[in-house]
Amino acid sequence: DFVRLRRWVAEAVAEAESRGDRASLAAATGTLGCAEYMVGNMPAARAQLDSAAELFGQLSDDTLARLHSLIWCGLCEVYLERFDRAQALLDRGFEVARATGHGHVTTLARIGSALIAIHQGDLERGAAQADLAIEAARLTGNEQFLTWGMWARCWAATLAGDLRLAVEIGEESYGRAGEEFDPVTAMAGCCLAEALLESGDAARCREIVLEASGGPSLSLFERAFKPHLYEVLTRAELALDDPDAAAGWASLAEQAAEGLEIWGRAAEALRARAEIRLAAGERELAAETAVAAAEQAARAGLPIDEARGRLLAGRALAQVEPERAEAELEAARDAFAACGASRLRDRAAAQLRELGASVAHAPRRRVATGGGVLSLSEREREVASLVADGKTNREIAERLFLSEKTIETHMSRIFGKLGVSKRTQVAAAIERERDPA
Repeated sequence: DFVRLRRWVAEAVAEAESRGDRASLAAATGTLGCAEYMVGNMPAARAQLDSAAELFGQLSDDTLARLHSLIWCGLCEVYLERFDRAQALLDRGFEVARATGHGHVTTLARIGSALIAIHQGDLERGAAQADLAIEAARLTGNEQFLTWGMWARCWAATLAGDLRLAVEIGEESYGRAGEEFDPVTAMAGCCLAEALLESGDAARCREIVLEASGGPSLSLFERAFKPHLYEVLTRAELALDDPDAAAGWASLAEQAAEGLEIWGRAAEALRARAEIRLAAGERELAAETAVAAAEQAARAGLPIDEARGRLLAGRALAQVEPERAEAELEAARDAFAACGASRLRDRAAAQLRELGASVAHAPRRRVATGGGVLSLSEREREVASLVADGKTNREIAERLFLSEKTIETHMSRIFGKLGVSKRTQVAAAIERERDPA
């Protein structure tokens, strides 16, 4: 009952202000930010969380009370995609909890850190943090936190391509959730459903999403999370050969994402629409939509979601613009490899082979804005080297037997990965690698 949640927390803020209780005011203000997020008021949520962070910063560790509120602020910041702020709050909560003997709070902080790592494409770290949370929850006998840690681990395993583990731990997490779900515990069903969809069981995926989420309206979840689930349902219905049902879910994803200014959610809604367009044979429009999804994900700092958009764009372009398709698929493959998303990497590689491209083993490295020359794919490095040699896009296209539009796509990726905006800066980066002295 998110509306009543907000009402009670607002009263707590007013009471703390009237008493001049700074510790209670910090906790209540942060919780009010969480409440505003749950009712869908994103500007107010961000403003309250900003105020809470300032208030928490004014408190010394020994006066910082109500650590759960601090951790919940961090978790809410995760879903607002403000990951640096989230990690700072979780780190402080973790350290204070350890110093004061509040060990159960450290479990929740680890779950939050796992979610940040997974969102940012560090699947290895995300899995490790989730495993630590699971171990701590077992030791303390906290069944709720155990369920939460397990669904986080299930999600990491699904993205990493370890579907056997994902389904196994997802089933246990969902089984522990019981029949009475809260919005966080219900995530156990949703993560299991995604693992099942990747494993080929679209029917059970759909069944569990609707069962865990309160039916087609997904009433148990806040509006800001619904685009994620509607995108999953879109893919499930397409796998079940029901394009009309899939189109309905895609429309709901778009409605839920509209106006949130949460770019990962916008990316999910766009991917759902791109899937519908691709299924309808609208390849060029599907590709345009998928690229827009990738750009929104990049804006949020979500490399796996960005790569998913690129993969979808590559699929759409394969029969109409194979050169552009190859560029998108190479970018997707390299990003998946860097994140440890092996199954998705292999999917992109398979698409490249269908185009007739030679696919070497992709190095495991992180692809990120400003990641340096080592973050470039083989083709991107080749293009960048020709830039350093003073070649124009047209000359590069002629040398590599590609179109100028494909070279433009590669240049856009190169600028992003090197964190630059000019060709001279690309040339300088290549020259530094050629002659480190």
